[in-house]
Parts: sequence; structure tokens; C-alpha cells
Amino acid sequence: MKKKLGIGVSATFVLLIAIGWAMGFLGDGTYSSDPAVAELQRERDINFQRTDEMDDEERRETHQTFRDSIKGLSDEQRREFFESSRPVFMQRVQRRMDEFFNLSLEEQEQTLDEIIDRQEEGQGGRRGDRTSSGNRRPRTAVEHSERMKRMLDRTTPEMRARFGEFRRLLNERRKERRLPPSAGPPRGLFR
Repeated sequence: MKKKLGIGVSATFVLLIAIGWAMGFLGDGTYSSDPAVAELQRERDINFQRTDEMDDEERRETHQTFRDSIKGLSDEQRREFFESSRPVFMQRVQRRMDEFFNLSLEEQEQTLDEIIDRQEEGQGGRRGDRTSSGNRRPRTAVEHSERMKRMLDRTTPEMRARFGEFRRLLNERRKERRLPPSAGPPRGLFR
């Protein structure tokens, strides 16, 4: 009973902070001076906080709505938004890695199976640039290599070691399930 009450109070507190932040009452100047970019930054922060509470369908709808909003930005606005989002995303990735490695071996295996299942359903393979028809063009090896180098430049050696260990465990589990190694990033962990 006390645990449920504590969770409820905590959730309410986080929600009030998010609402205040979204309405600009708790802003600290970290948002863009461009109103369109600032609105998406606020939305991003609220959605990142809520992601763990969403079911898969709500998460997909929220992501699609968000992607549609980003399409309305100019190239410069889009660049500013994504540049400001990197630290937020990296914090989330670090938290997810910590959560994964704190699981028991059985829970890690179950999580890996869930990620692999999503990858096999095609949800993990949405990479590349969009063509005029809305489909993504696969990245070339050079584009992929450059992107990976930029990503690595933004991480610590400890983070890279964790990513490497996670990738090893994921591909080991894929091999046990008689599947080929995963070529792309392990997006399933960060849904």
C-alpha cells in the first residue's frame, strides 16, 4: 500500500514538473529561441519521461506524430533540434544500458529475446534517408561508417565498452536462435 502511494506521489510530481516545464514556468533557458524548435524540444523532454509508461501502440503513435512535426521544420531548425537532442538521447541510452546490465541473466536473456523479436518484425530496421516517396534509402558503407564515427566521438570509453558487451550478448543470443548477427544499432533496447 505504501509502495503504491509512493509511486503515485512520485508520478504526480513528475507529471506536474513536466506540465510546468512544457508551459514554460520551469524553463531554464535551455530551449531554443526559435519557437518551433523550442516547442519540439519541450515535447521531446515530456515524451522521453513518459516513454516507459506507454504501451507499444501509444509509443508508435507518439513517435509518428513527433516525426510528422519534425517534417515541418526547415533544415536549419531540424539540425538545431537534433543537435540539442543528442545529450538527452545519450542520457536515455546510458540509463537503458544500466538497467539492462542490472538485470539477472534470465531477465537479460528475456530482454534480448524481446529485442530480437522486434528486430525480426522489422521495427528495428528503419534507417537511412527518406526518398520522395517517404521510404528510406539504405545508407552506403561510407555514410554508415561516418555516422558510427560521429556517434563514437560523443561517447565515453565506458559507454563504448557497454555497447560492445551488449552487442556481443545480442549477437550471441541471435546465434543461439539460429539467426544472423544484427547489422544495425540495437534499437529495440531504446524503444
